[in-house]
Amino acid sequence: MIQAIDNQLEIEPIVEDHVDLSERFITDKIFESRQELIDWAKETGKEVGTVIVTKRSDFVTGRRPRLLLGCERAGKYRAPKPRAEKKGERKKVGTKLCGCPFLLRGLFQVGSQDKWKVKVDCGRHNHPLVRFFEGKSSVGKLTAEERKIVEEMSASGLKLKQALTVIKSRNPTNASTIRTHSRLKKQLGTSNYDILGMWRIMHPLMNLQFAAIKASFETSMKEIQHRHQINVLKDVRGVISIAAMDIILEEKKRGGNIELDAVACGCALRRTHGLPCAHELVMYVKEGSFIPLSSIHPIWKKLSALPDEQKRVDLESHPEFHIFIKHFNESCDDRKVYLLERLKELADPETTLERLKELANPQTTLVIPKDRS
Repeated sequence: MIQAIDNQLEIEPIVEDHVDLSERFITDKIFESRQELIDWAKETGKEVGTVIVTKRSDFVTGRRPRLLLGCERAGKYRAPKPRAEKKGERKKVGTKLCGCPFLLRGLFQVGSQDKWKVKVDCGRHNHPLVRFFEGKSSVGKLTAEERKIVEEMSASGLKLKQALTVIKSRNPTNASTIRTHSRLKKQLGTSNYDILGMWRIMHPLMNLQFAAIKASFETSMKEIQHRHQINVLKDVRGVISIAAMDIILEEKKRGGNIELDAVACGCALRRTHGLPCAHELVMYVKEGSFIPLSSIHPIWKKLSALPDEQKRVDLESHPEFHIFIKHFNESCDDRKVYLLERLKELADPETTLERLKELANPQTTLVIPKDRS
């Protein structure tokens, strides 16, 4: 699939994570064909958590062949020309493009028929890596062999969901979703079938539902929905689910720009969903502040199907504690006294107030001993 290189919509880039995967793609291997190189790059990308797409591929007679492979989030989205929309209607669309600089270059071996080597032009990604490949448009495409399986099973009258189960049993890393198969089935013109309430039918359905849930997690973390690009949602975008942000937008519309108190608001959303209600949102908008993450119930921040690791809170498990102990042991006596005073202030707020009073007295001079070692 050729991905447009010069997409141009200004979307706030995601720069929290800079991951360098150069070492995973550096190799002296000579590939026997262009397709072998593309397949190797895509499989290696899946192993490390990134989706590789073909940015440019041409083979023109009289000119050296070119092959550029990049991340699916390369480039910037170019908005379509504005057009008249129905009143109150706004398309629910977003973009996963964030200008990722990752780039691989295929080097054609002169004198050969179709042999290639790969060169890493840029191995960095400016976004978090993929955790779930379900629902990815590039990865979820059916191969020629998988398309043949669907055609044969559909012709035999078997259900589409059973075809997906067979494909996943043969290839556990397949990231296709039922939407991919439905599109193909519609093209084949086969009929829809009723779902029987039996375990052999329910089990693959639950697997598909689980895949769809993981795909929604990935979308919430990686794709920026245009309707969510408002100031009040800045701190929660990519951290809570898209569904939660849609609920917040509906509640914001309910509150409008009129000041509400808690009594008039009713705070139903806060009690039932653990999300900011109308009067809270009006306050945030009026103050020009963002919705704090602390006001969101943890269930909306859970964007993973895996259980959370239990965080240890004992001091021995924190590297900061060992750094402090090492610094304390290597300090002079005056410095140790000063560090102990700071610890006392942290543990006892009353000592902090006394310290502030001392600082307010112009006759008091604060001397911070330095480490002489």
